[in-house]
Amino acid sequence: QGGEFAFLVVGLAASLQLMPESTVQFMLIVASLTMLVTPLVANVARRLAQRIEAADATGGDLETLPNTLDNHVLIIGYGRVGQLLSEILADNEMPFVALDSNARLVAGFHDAGAAVHFGDASQRDLLRQVGIDRAAALVVTMDSAHAADHVVAAALKERPDVPIYARARDAAHAHRLLNCGARHVVPETVEASLQLGELLLVGVGVSEDAARRTIALRREFEEAAIKGETGGGEGELP
Repeated sequence: QGGEFAFLVVGLAASLQLMPESTVQFMLIVASLTMLVTPLVANVARRLAQRIEAADATGGDLETLPNTLDNHVLIIGYGRVGQLLSEILADNEMPFVALDSNARLVAGFHDAGAAVHFGDASQRDLLRQVGIDRAAALVVTMDSAHAADHVVAAALKERPDVPIYARARDAAHAHRLLNCGARHVVPETVEASLQLGELLLVGVGVSEDAARRTIALRREFEEAAIKGETGGGEGELP
């Protein structure tokens, strides 16, 4: 790729008459074209690299999943939350299949022997491949709110009765996921605040039982607010 320095050098050469005018024009055109084309080529190269990484990450392992896989949990998103959930399921000897769209992350966990596979869970054919029709539940833990919405929508089109548990970015996202059809939604900002609040109350002298009751009441109120069920009554908080 040419750059601004090419214009400087060619311009200097032209002013000192070290280069014919036709060559000067040609060099300026070449420098301009490479500056325009390089970002496009880089974008194509990036996409190609992602496809190659994806092929390396999967290694066709989804085809090796047993057809007898049944009553398992599908975990969509294998970040911190997805990893913790998989460990909880493994501790309880419950079968699960995890999917993530980050090829490098999947490849790394493959090397460690984790049951995680590469794929876009918003694709209904992929959901069929991992046995959504036989799954006990679907858990969506993705960082991207937009991607999570698409996964929930695709899953419910493929199997309307599948129980969906979802991690939401905030209360607004949680409300949107519930409207999409998710059964249980946990806004990470709300839950983190509640847990911190309980620790705070105990730390400043409130009894553990009183702190637990306060947080439980607040949790119920927040859940009702997300579902649009507030608007007066005994459970309403000031």
